[in-house]
Amino acid sequence: MVTNKSSGYALDSFVNHVWTRELVPGLVWDAEYGVSVTSPLATLLQVGMHVSTAQLTMLLSELMGGFAVYEPTDEVASWLRQQIACDSLPHVGGWRPASRNGDSLTNLWMRPPLIGAQELERFIDKMKGVPGVARLKRAARDACAGALSPFEVQVAMLLGMPRRRGGMGLGPFQINHRIHLTQQARRIVAQSKCDADLFIEGDEHHAPLVIECQGAGYHGNLQQSTHDDNRSMALQSMGYTVLRLRYEQIRDEEHLESTAACVARLLNTELAPKAERLMQAERNLMADVLVDWWRIGMPEGRSHA
Repeated sequence: MVTNKSSGYALDSFVNHVWTRELVPGLVWDAEYGVSVTSPLATLLQVGMHVSTAQLTMLLSELMGGFAVYEPTDEVASWLRQQIACDSLPHVGGWRPASRNGDSLTNLWMRPPLIGAQELERFIDKMKGVPGVARLKRAARDACAGALSPFEVQVAMLLGMPRRRGGMGLGPFQINHRIHLTQQARRIVAQSKCDADLFIEGDEHHAPLVIECQGAGYHGNLQQSTHDDNRSMALQSMGYTVLRLRYEQIRDEEHLESTAACVARLLNTELAPKAERLMQAERNLMADVLVDWWRIGMPEGRSHA
């Protein structure tokens, strides 16, 4: 961050961001080794000027959720695998890698949320008039606080966002909703409670709906798949409808519309045909959401405004 365009020079390793306003407390954090970094919200404010509102929603959901996407270099990945194999990987701030098919390291990491809803609201109010804050406020409408994987965010946005913003209008969903199990259900899954990835309360028209997002970054190993099967059976024994989704079921327009129609039937509702402007909004949203998460914000990953 520089105070004017002539204060710094550009290198391949970083980009200058001009900040002419007062640096309010909490905007910049002092890290180790004499380095200062912007806070998570200040970082979003800067990045938000270079990505679409939908992709800013995705990044906001990551920081308000319990996951992070990190693609290390080959050298760093090799070192991390060595530390994991020796059970000596430092547990800093609750960070831990998710495993898949016996691989000790993936690009998905679990960690506590970095931003809370009230903190976000206060920041937006404090930053009124700052470039980028209006887009951050729009992104906050659809943010998936509490999500535990990119796939949960992608499904929640595509199925749950309002139709005028490109979604299917089937939400909003409760993210990782806590469900306390009955005695019978506990015997099936050997636990007293579970968290539904995406959840909609039941009413007189439909049973409670649980959508399980089977992302490859975590659900790919056999032990986890067996646990998922048992959990689905336990919830079904309590009268819940359980729908398990994989990426292939939302990967393109045809599959997404079929999945949305299925969810609509489970909710005992119908999806009205979309006018062309709504279809274009849907295509734009899909183009923004169904991307390599790690590339969001990079020049080649920029999409619709």
